[in-house]
Amino acid sequence: MSRRGNCLDNSAMERVFRSLKSEWLPKGGYGDLAMRYAI
Repeated sequence: MSRRGNCLDNSAMERVFRSLKSEWLPKGGYGDLAMRYAI
């Protein structure tokens, strides 16, 4: 990560957060905190 505003550096992290949201988190979200930490 070289500097602020460099789109080539930002694309790797954008991809990580995209896959985190689409593949690793439940589609309906978590019902409560206990459910979040049980997984």
